[in-house]
Amino acid sequence: MSARLIIGFESALSFWRSSRVAQLVAGTDMTLEESGAVFGTGNKTLTERAHAALNACCCKGPLDVLLTQGGARHNCPLIRDHRWTGPSADGGLFKIDEQTYVCRMPAVLVQLASVWDDIEVATIAMEVLGTYGLSDQLERGWDVDLAPLVTYGELVRYIRAAMALDARGAHRAGAALELAAPDSNSPRETALAVYFNLSRRRGGAELRGFVMNRSIELTGEQREIAGQDRVKPDFLWKSKHVTVEYDSDLSHLSSRQKTKDERRRSALESAGYKSLVVTNGITGDEIALNALTVQLERRLGYRRKPLSDRQVALRRILVRRLFG
Repeated sequence: MSARLIIGFESALSFWRSSRVAQLVAGTDMTLEESGAVFGTGNKTLTERAHAALNACCCKGPLDVLLTQGGARHNCPLIRDHRWTGPSADGGLFKIDEQTYVCRMPAVLVQLASVWDDIEVATIAMEVLGTYGLSDQLERGWDVDLAPLVTYGELVRYIRAAMALDARGAHRAGAALELAAPDSNSPRETALAVYFNLSRRRGGAELRGFVMNRSIELTGEQREIAGQDRVKPDFLWKSKHVTVEYDSDLSHLSSRQKTKDERRRSALESAGYKSLVVTNGITGDEIALNALTVQLERRLGYRRKPLSDRQVALRRILVRRLFG
């Protein structure tokens, strides 16, 4: 039997993304473990196996494959070999068939951190910790209210184990996780979270301490104002009683939705919370985003010096990178 293919890096990320969305499209709660082999086995050539694996991963290639210790490189133009050593994720590898396996997301995150920077890795961490999925199979490129692929604790445990082994990418993955937060429900929320968490020294807002999409229970008059028992702001600094909502053009343009949003914010204000709203127009305008950041700093009780010229330049680059 030919040596097994262990898929990692970007190919593995593509596999987990496509599998997550495939369950959504199929409208089933069936887990990947219950779904059986993705493609068949048999006496296939290396090229045939690579084609089949690329199909399972829903990617064009080349296929990212980990070389086993002492293993020879694959003589196949469809395969991109990687020498990488790290601990096995909980539950080991995911089995596609007898000859093909996929690394689980904690290991994939560390692998990606060996070639990507911490900001890019942080956005991936928030995607897999969050409740949205990315795919070109979906009309708008992503969908919401999905189950997270991993927990924050799983990522922390794996990264610590990788650090103990001095695995390539482990320390950068740890730095990336400090920029991430669980429970993001959209790519734009993720971009805002990274902006809020990143230090001012690097152009970020450095306004940490928030949780995302956590429910606030309403009582009495607040329930009547909101028309619901609880609200779930996108960002919540609980001890400061401050919330931030991201209103996308896609979801918040209708008059009905605007009325609902306003009722929710009025209920939050009645409960003693100070609310701010971020729109695409604000994130797309450096001056407007800086003004909102200063306003948020004040509501959180920060008194800070103006950004240095270098910090202003770095923020300009960061905002373009995160928000386009």
